[in-house]
Amino acid sequence: METEDPLTFIRQDGHDQLIFKEDNAGNIASFMFQKWPVFVYLKKSWFDSIVFTGLWGGVCLLFFLSTVVVWPLKFLFNLRKRKQVAENAVLLPARIARWLAWSFSTLSLIFTVIFASMVFNGALLDTGQDAATGLFLIPPLTLVMAIGMVIFTGLAWTRRYWSLSGRVYYSLLTLSAVVFLGWLQYFNLI
Repeated sequence: METEDPLTFIRQDGHDQLIFKEDNAGNIASFMFQKWPVFVYLKKSWFDSIVFTGLWGGVCLLFFLSTVVVWPLKFLFNLRKRKQVAENAVLLPARIARWLAWSFSTLSLIFTVIFASMVFNGALLDTGQDAATGLFLIPPLTLVMAIGMVIFTGLAWTRRYWSLSGRVYYSLLTLSAVVFLGWLQYFNLI
């Protein structure tokens, strides 16, 4: 039921009030129940939705999974075909760049799987942070790796380490790494 204030409503039985608050532009920005004024419910932005954040993290993880699976298979296939002859040998910086990207992808997948299993099993609540102390060393390590990947991306384009498709893939992988770290930061996991 409405009151004199257009942003305040009272339940039919009169036991609770719902109070809306406007931002400077006059849009509804939040609401609270008078009974519990310490809980303020804020309006979410489009990027705060579960669909967007899930898609954001999911696309990055799929990219990492494809890297972790495909790159070793490609390496084994090339060994089998004896393609790695002296004139086609991959430069050491290019190999380091690939190992760095593969390690980043692997560690990010490991972190995500273990963290998700701890959340769903309630291990973070039951055992506290002691169980997750080692796990939370992974994001800072991957942050350093991502910085290296950004540097190697620039080197790959200036020194033409791989074919065009290889450089594009590595650039997209580096972008996914940076975006994934932003995703971890968004959820305060770094």
